[in-house]
Amino acid sequence: EEEEEKEQRKRSNGGGAAAEEEEDPVAWRSTLREVTLAQKQAIRTALRASQPWTSSPWVYSLMFAGMLALCILSIIYPARFISRLVNLGPTTNAAGRRKYLSRACSHLARELVLDDGFSHMTRAELHGALHWHLEELKRVSAAVRLGDDEMGINEGADFRNAEHNAIMYQNICPWREDDSDCSIPGLPDVEVNGLYSLILSFYEAVEAVMAQYGVELGDAEEAYQRYLERTEDPRKFPNVHINEERYKVLYEDPHLKLILQSFDGDLFEGFETLVGAFDHEIDHALHTVHVELRLLFAIYLITVVVLFYGILFRRTHKSTLAEVDETRAFMFRVPCHTLEKTEVEQMRLFFANSAFSLPRGHAMGCHRWGAHRPAAESKPEKGLGDETRIKASLYFSNEHE
Repeated sequence: EEEEEKEQRKRSNGGGAAAEEEEDPVAWRSTLREVTLAQKQAIRTALRASQPWTSSPWVYSLMFAGMLALCILSIIYPARFISRLVNLGPTTNAAGRRKYLSRACSHLARELVLDDGFSHMTRAELHGALHWHLEELKRVSAAVRLGDDEMGINEGADFRNAEHNAIMYQNICPWREDDSDCSIPGLPDVEVNGLYSLILSFYEAVEAVMAQYGVELGDAEEAYQRYLERTEDPRKFPNVHINEERYKVLYEDPHLKLILQSFDGDLFEGFETLVGAFDHEIDHALHTVHVELRLLFAIYLITVVVLFYGILFRRTHKSTLAEVDETRAFMFRVPCHTLEKTEVEQMRLFFANSAFSLPRGHAMGCHRWGAHRPAAESKPEKGLGDETRIKASLYFSNEHE
């Protein structure tokens, strides 16, 4: 029955098959067929469907985007401390300057009361100098508490530093060894409800001394200005005398007692404690920045080493080697000896990338099965450029070339 069906087909084809057999005496030779666009699209779709997720371009794009985001975050996130650190510099400077200004006020107030000439300044000059230092102390103290753009303090300590506020406004005296009793010895009328109340009491005492022992404010300011502009030797001063009555005032006047006690007592030590509080704030900010940078760097290393290399790259490399083995096994099954040279070249171009092209005669695995059938030299067709051309040529170029 099969023979009869073949005869009927030959008759229906008008002897075409017989003519074809006469034209091609080698009937067992295979023939390559051109891959259509639909088939190419189907191959791409099948490859993408079978592609592991670790080899997906989207996964690598997201990984690189994440690493770039970590790099940007490691710069932007700690940068929020920049304005804070910039603000702490002039704040600490102003806080330390208050120690000098308070001591200068104590010294000038004492010399104004004594007025013995040993300071090489007149009474008016001492009054002008004391008034200037007191106003400067007030301005600097207000800048530390509330901020001052002219001094570079953008945010006062009252709005950001809890330790500063506790020292300034709570009924404590942490600058003392025994902070259970904050009263000032010899001055029972002075209430220390935090350092700020002591500062206000100091202002009032200095102003009282200027009002009692000074001159007119306008004359004092002019005299102090002339004192700053003078060119003669300040060591030459004609009026030097001792007034013993004034020495008694130093120990009797409560305002002077507070002023002299503040030279190295509670006021000075309180200012020094605030400088330490600002130093702690700077150390805390720098430590926080350091810890955050190390944490972000550790996350970046984990992302690169564990996620990128350990999971994505190694799995992609492993799947690539498996695909090479599968392609090698497939190519060894191709009967290259039944194809012409041009057809073998077309198969090579289908699987091999131009960057890894092999010399003619070494395409695929044909040398293992014998030389392919000779044919007329012809220019090979351009490859398909599909994803399937990736791995096969790597094996053949390294293993067989």
